Amino acid sequence: MGRYDAYTDEILFYGERGEDGRWIIPIEVDFDFTMTKTSQWKDGKIEANEVCFDVMRRLTEKYNVGWILNTMRHDAILEEPLKMIEGHGIKLYGIRRNPCQDKDGNNVPKIWAVFCIDDRNVGVPLVYEEGRYRPYVDWVKVEELLTPMLDEIYMNLEKVKSV
Repeated sequence: MGRYDAYTDEILFYGERGEDGRWIIPIEVDFDFTMTKTSQWKDGKIEANEVCFDVMRRLTEKYNVGWILNTMRHDAILEEPLKMIEGHGIKLYGIRRNPCQDKDGNNVPKIWAVFCIDDRNVGVPLVYEEGRYRPYVDWVKVEELLTPMLDEIYMNLEKVKSV
């Protein structure tokens, strides 16, 4: 038994395969101070956390991560973040919802994902940069933490050739 077998089981039960036949590993991600170093809420501008997008692209390619954006932004104030995300080569799997989470007949408001990355989460690694009024997510450390877990989950999923 592996440490992350339960996550694999959840993906096999709730999840789906992508167009390439690989299982999608859903990860929920926040926008402000997670994908960015600043937020327009405070100062009217958004500054991308470039390391974030590099890590997201690597994890997507290697593990078939399906990124689900969880944000309070809506309507017009969601447009700029979506353009930024797409402009950095990230295709979102969902926005505020995992597209396959209700296949068991339940309509629940909570996003189903294996992991959640948000600057407000207890224990998430943060960068405290001088001159900034708020810390932002340290994606180098996030990648270090996630990689061994995703390695095991992905390896388990690859063993399941037909479900």
